[in-house]
Amino acid sequence: MKRLIKLFTFACFLLLAYTAVQAQSSSGSTIVLSDNSTLSGTGWNKSGNVFYIRSGNVTVTGTTTTNCVVIPDGAIDVHVTLNSASIDVSDRSECAFAIFVPGVGITITLVGNNTFKSGGSYAGLFLPADSWLQIYGGVNDRLTVTSGHNAAGIGGDNGIYSDHGGGLIVYGGNITATAINNGSGIGGGFSGGCGHFEIHGGSVTAISQGDGNGIGPGALFAVGGVGGGSFEMYGGSVTAISQNIHGLALDLSTDN
Repeated sequence: MKRLIKLFTFACFLLLAYTAVQAQSSSGSTIVLSDNSTLSGTGWNKSGNVFYIRSGNVTVTGTTTTNCVVIPDGAIDVHVTLNSASIDVSDRSECAFAIFVPGVGITITLVGNNTFKSGGSYAGLFLPADSWLQIYGGVNDRLTVTSGHNAAGIGGDNGIYSDHGGGLIVYGGNITATAINNGSGIGGGFSGGCGHFEIHGGSVTAISQGDGNGIGPGALFAVGGVGGGSFEMYGGSVTAISQNIHGLALDLSTDN
């Protein structure tokens, strides 16, 4: 009898260990951020430390301090669900989450608490000029984004008159985007312009900790440059903050 109990206990231990390993492994259309062994799934693949999302509905979950996510040029009909996803590469010269798809709307749905922290001179969530992102979420769903040096929280990297932010439309969720130093919370990195920002619901807080704007171009954006941006509000709430005297809470002009 004791032998049977031991065998049963050992079998249960193996089952729990197997379940734990499976929970940490990517499969199908789900990316587990800590997974360094699975190289492809439905709509995505991994190369080095980067998960590339290329098509369809993909869920991103888990925690990592080494891996990043990129939606590359050529991606088709991408809808990403962020389900309690945390990417912190702030001690590396890398971008946590980057979109390189021009002219096509990428959709993100928030589930739970999600965080992106980039390092180097990279945006927390890179959204370049001519790219569009739509974000959905419920009242308890969050995305907290922090940039690297002189980049935007959401938008452009730290660039000299080049890294303008793209178009962002928010339909729900609670979004906080913080720029370290002279990028904008949402919009351009240092010397970069911003695109279109639109909110229909949810809550958005955009903060520049330097001379950038809360929402708008980054600090030292060129006089007469392109990418001054535009803003439309149909619902929800927006808080925009620039913590230094040279920035503005909201600036969509081309002269910063």
